[in-house]
Amino acid sequence: MNDNRNKDSNDTLEIHSLSEIDNFPFKTHSEFVSSIKIGSSTVELEYTAARELININKSKLCATTFKCIIWLPNILILLSVVLVIYKSNWFFLIGIISAFSGEFLANPYNPLKKFFIFITFLAYVYLFYNQSIFNPISWLCFSFAISFSTIWIVNRIAWHLAYNDMLNSEVLTAHLFLSGNLHIKLKDGQYFSNKK
Repeated sequence: MNDNRNKDSNDTLEIHSLSEIDNFPFKTHSEFVSSIKIGSSTVELEYTAARELININKSKLCATTFKCIIWLPNILILLSVVLVIYKSNWFFLIGIISAFSGEFLANPYNPLKKFFIFITFLAYVYLFYNQSIFNPISWLCFSFAISFSTIWIVNRIAWHLAYNDMLNSEVLTAHLFLSGNLHIKLKDGQYFSNKK
């Protein structure tokens, strides 16, 4: 199985032109880009691939910054333990659950993401009026809101960076499509994807 995966990966890397891909709906990269700009097609990019591309296409500083930001939910979990000890209040452990929940629910494929964006907004409103994070309820809101916002923002930024890179690179477009991370929908409803 590993041999097959390596073969697929090598085949993907060897392709440099979209015309070499049988099931790609456009003959050239310029046609593909033009169709997106005029609205005759839309694309879907896998968020996981978009985040991985930061480590490949962007500077080391940019990649390191993203990694540090993604660690924020874990830092909040550690701080929850610190607050339990410092405040001698076990209720601050709720921050662990809250931080995990915020990170999990920020998944871009979550069908209820708009609802949880609203919940996050309410959490920020509560924190604004409460003017403190050092009580259990405020810490719950803070942990959830920061975790959710962090992952949601990182995913959105990574997606847009990958999207712009794709528009400027035929090789990257081919790689994303063949690896099943780029899906194309035409205006007439036709859908093209290499996802297995």
